[in-house]
Amino acid sequence: MNNSTIKRFDITIKLRGDNVYDLYFNNEWKASRGSYENIVDEAKTAIKESLIKDE
Repeated sequence: MNNSTIKRFDITIKLRGDNVYDLYFNNEWKASRGSYENIVDEAKTAIKESLIKDE
């Protein structure tokens, strides 16, 4: 078995109303966007940034 690290993320997307979504990444507010697709893209970016930061 190889030595590998599993990284876990806590991602919450909340609909605030009037098509505004809030992204919470690891229990901290990260962004607000006007469409579900945009907030999902923001979540992907947050994950990538976190992985690069920890290399």
